[in-house]
Amino acid sequence: MTVVAGLMLSGTSCDPDDCCFPTVIALSDAGVTVGGVNGDISTPDITVNCPMAWTVQDVPTGLVAVISGSTLTFKATADYFDPARTVKVTLLAANGDKAKVTIKQNTYIAVPNTDWYYAGEPFTLTTAHELAGLAQLVNDGTGGFTSSKTITLGNNIDLSHFGYGAAFNDGKGWIPIGKSGKVFSGIFDGNGHTVSGLYINDPTLDDVGLFGSGSSYNIKNLGVEIAPEGITGHDYVGGIMGWGGTGSPIQDCFVTGGPITGHDRVGGVAGLHTAKISNCYVTCAVIGNDYTGGIVGEVSSFAPEHCVALNQSITAIGLNDARIVGFSSVLPDNNYAGDWLPVKGPKGVNEKEGEDVSLANAKTQSFYEALTWDFTNIWDMGADGYPKLR
Repeated sequence: MTVVAGLMLSGTSCDPDDCCFPTVIALSDAGVTVGGVNGDISTPDITVNCPMAWTVQDVPTGLVAVISGSTLTFKATADYFDPARTVKVTLLAANGDKAKVTIKQNTYIAVPNTDWYYAGEPFTLTTAHELAGLAQLVNDGTGGFTSSKTITLGNNIDLSHFGYGAAFNDGKGWIPIGKSGKVFSGIFDGNGHTVSGLYINDPTLDDVGLFGSGSSYNIKNLGVEIAPEGITGHDYVGGIMGWGGTGSPIQDCFVTGGPITGHDRVGGVAGLHTAKISNCYVTCAVIGNDYTGGIVGEVSSFAPEHCVALNQSITAIGLNDARIVGFSSVLPDNNYAGDWLPVKGPKGVNEKEGEDVSLANAKTQSFYEALTWDFTNIWDMGADGYPKLR
């Protein structure tokens, strides 16, 4: 991580043999930006007009000051630098001159981290920057991911630095993992963790979600919490997967938070999916035009099973819309939907609309156990009454 200012620290009148430091330099209006761990932002960083050797004192924990000639660069030893933080350091010249310098960041630029991949397997991701690195590797076609490779989350991940209000991706938010022609393959094990702060705002983009496009994958044990501002795309929009190809199950997952909005093939878990979606639930609103469902917009080959649509609302104007799956060429199996959601067709556990369940019943463990959810190894009941992953 690099603090970049491009500001000369020099006095107006002093002996040219001295280091002419001003007393305090406030960089809050100097276009200070911060890059990620692998950031490579153009110099100068902080340039000091000093003809003699100098050092930096009082560097806060989590930062390392690197001096090269007259340029000072701050590197973060942690994954990211809090954008609200103000750094105060002391510049010390060889002749004893000192200056207190205040550096206040006003822009955070998140940068993906791919170091974990080049370090080799096993792949365990613990930061938002590393998850963004996965997207970069897949979308660039340089990752070489296959169905045999496993990526595991090591803890919960907050995507807010890649989300709403962030400078990343020109303010459009998260860049989905995988796209048309460069799809994600592999086992993605959430390991009971949640990815929060997912925000996307690109109404012209197809294949939108935490994952954009994939084939021959297995996504499991994962929670996704969408930012309040929601995710917005064009076609193939879902909370976890936008466009899902063959041989790609999604199981034991949930999607909560802000709304999911798209045009056609829009769903809480996936926009379009050609493999099994099982033991999943959704609570966020879903908004589409056609082929819109609380769990998935369109499926073929395999329909959702043992899933629960507890969406705040499902809004669509097309003919292929329902509480569980908008359009399906095969019958769903044992699914339920909130009894507050409107229906356009017949209800039942093996229908596109699912069978009714009240909110009170949907907040009981026995309801999910009857759906064969595993509350010994995978699920637990959360404080809010909804299932949570262990």
